[in-house]
Amino acid sequence: MDVVAHTRIVATARRLAAGHGRARDGWGRAMTAAYDWLAVDWSHRRLRAWAMADGEVVDTRETPWGMTRLAGPPAFATAFAALVEDWTPARRPAAVVVCGMAGAREGWHPAAYAAHDGDLRELPRAAVRVPDGAAGFDIRILPGLRQAEPPDVMRGEETRLLGLVADTPDAGGVVVLPGMHGKWVQLARGRVARFRTAMTGEVFAAVAEHTLLRHTLGDNGDDEWDAGDFAAAVAEGRDAPAALLRRAFGLRAEAILNGLAPDLARARLSGWLTGLEIADALAQFGEPRRVTLVGEPPQVERYAAALAVFGVASDRRDGGALARAGLIRAHRRLFGGARP
Repeated sequence: MDVVAHTRIVATARRLAAGHGRARDGWGRAMTAAYDWLAVDWSHRRLRAWAMADGEVVDTRETPWGMTRLAGPPAFATAFAALVEDWTPARRPAAVVVCGMAGAREGWHPAAYAAHDGDLRELPRAAVRVPDGAAGFDIRILPGLRQAEPPDVMRGEETRLLGLVADTPDAGGVVVLPGMHGKWVQLARGRVARFRTAMTGEVFAAVAEHTLLRHTLGDNGDDEWDAGDFAAAVAEGRDAPAALLRRAFGLRAEAILNGLAPDLARARLSGWLTGLEIADALAQFGEPRRVTLVGEPPQVERYAAALAVFGVASDRRDGGALARAGLIRAHRRLFGGARP
C-alpha cells in the first residue's frame, strides 16, 4: 500500500471516528471507560466496531472502509488501527473478534469457510488468529459458511445467524438477510439446512453507478421514494420477469421524453429487482407464509413491504444487534467471557 493510500485511510478513519456514535452517559458526556475487548463487523462497504466492557457496549464507531475500498492486508491493518487508536484497552493484548470480509482471500487474513450444516454455536472453534495483525491486539476472524450443492458461500451473515440462535438453539424457519448479496436461509434446529444468495443489491448498485442509467437514477442519497411506486414495481417484477431489460432502458427513455423523476426511476428499478429475487426465492423455499428479516431498519422495512406484495408476513430483527450478539457469543467461546 502506498503512502498516499495509507494517509487517506488514516485521515478519513480519524475524522469519521472522532465522536461518531460515541456512547454517552446520563449527562450527555462521552464515555471514556477502558474496554475489555472489541467486536468488529467488516462488510463490503463499511467497518463497524464496538468497544465492550462488562458485557456492555461502551463505545461504537463506523467508517466506510469496507473491503471494496481496501487493497490487501496492510490496508486492513491501517484502517483498523486508525479507527481504534484512541480507545483505551483494560489490558494488553486486547482481544478482538471480527466477522465478515476481513476473512476473505482479498481481506486481512484468510479464514476458511466452515460447512454450512454444522452447529452455528460451534462456529467460533474455526476462528483464525491474524498473525502480526496489529500491535497489542489478539485478533480472531470468524469463518464464513460454504455449501457444496448448489455452490454458495456467505461471510458475515453467519455471525448474525449465530446471534439469532444463541438463545434459541431450536430456531427454525426461513431467514432473509437483505444486502449487496442477499441471503435466504433455511434454519432447522439452530443449523443452516440450506441457503441461497441473490446479487440484488450489487446489481442495482452496478446499474446505478456504472451504466447509462446513472444519469436517470441520480445520486444514491438515502433512497427515499414513494412506497406505492416501489410496491407496484415489485409486483411487475414478479409478474413479468422477462421484461426487466426492456423496462430498464425504458427508464432512460421516459426520463428524456417525459421528465421521469430520479426517485421514481430508482423505486422502479429496485422494485423490479426485488420482485425477481423474492419470486425466485419463495419458489426455492416452499412458499413460506412468514419469514424473519435481518438487517438495517430502512432496508428491512423495504423488504417487508415487498414481501407483503407476495402475501408473506415478516418478523424483523436488527442486523447490527444480531451481529454484535454473535460476536459476543464467539468471544465467550474463544476467550472465556471477560478476557482473563
